[in-house]
Amino acid sequence: MEIQDIIFEILKDNPQMWIRYFRKTKHSGLTSPGEYIELRSGYIGSETFDKLLQEGFKIETIKTQKINADVYSDIFLKREVIYNH
Repeated sequence: MEIQDIIFEILKDNPQMWIRYFRKTKHSGLTSPGEYIELRSGYIGSETFDKLLQEGFKIETIKTQKINADVYSDIFLKREVIYNH
């Protein structure tokens, strides 16, 4: 599935979710080549995780943080991409 379709499906199920997507083609610091998605939401359901895992993304980190009276989960996922030079 194309990345645009994946993001659209996530937002359709979770319209309040914040999503950031980026792609790295070379090693840069601690970041290796691949596609990355970062999610922030007060609630992230299992259907969202299932969609991402089925598309080849793997969980890199999960962090919970409190901002004022709100609590959020930040999830950072990566999908390996092989680039031919």
